Amino acid sequence: MSKWNLPALEYVNLSSNNISGGLPVVRGLPSLKKIDLSQNRLTDTNSISLCELNSVKWMDVSANELRGPLPKLSFPVLEKLVLGFNKLTSILNLECSNLPQLSMLTLNTNIIDQLPVLKMSNLRHIDLSNNGITSLAAMTEWRLPRIHIIQINSNSIVGSLPLLFMDSLQELHLDSNDINEIQCLSQKQLIPQIKVISVRNNKTKLLEGGCLVMNASRSFHRALSGIWKVRSRPADYNVGPDTLE
Repeated sequence: MSKWNLPALEYVNLSSNNISGGLPVVRGLPSLKKIDLSQNRLTDTNSISLCELNSVKWMDVSANELRGPLPKLSFPVLEKLVLGFNKLTSILNLECSNLPQLSMLTLNTNIIDQLPVLKMSNLRHIDLSNNGITSLAAMTEWRLPRIHIIQINSNSIVGSLPLLFMDSLQELHLDSNDINEIQCLSQKQLIPQIKVISVRNNKTKLLEGGCLVMNASRSFHRALSGIWKVRSRPADYNVGPDTLE
């Protein structure tokens, strides 16, 4: 892209072309708010960190061929980052990235096998579905004061869901894993705003004391009736540019 002298340009759509290699260097677009590079053949993951996108609030690089670990990122006003349908193997660099305004992070359908310790003050929605994550232990250290929706469907999670301390969490989607216990659902003060817990297609059965060691949807619904709404389908959401407020 080199340097474009287009000071008023706000939205660039380069999706569904045949762009390969690294992300194009973006310069000379001081008003740019949205950039769509989805459905190309980009492979150089490190090039994301080299983009000068200080004004961009929405970036879609989904459905490319980005490989390896996600690099450390620094986008001061970025609100929505879409990286689904790539071949990313690690997102641990999110622990040291500078994304103070990020509210939505989509990383579904990669080959990520480990959760990072996330501390993001404005993150509201994260989707890590369709990866190879085996443990949720890192979630005990997540500090996401505004998180509303967590989706980690269709991974390889085994064992139990740890205690969560998330005052604003409203929806938790963990369908199609191997979770056999959800600890202490009776301690509602840990997730006081929860409205949806979906654990369809796991291995849990209900135990006394508000904990789940699952295998019976009827008893699961009955146990949570009047406290939380349980549904079997993930929340619908749109990652298109029109979702930017």
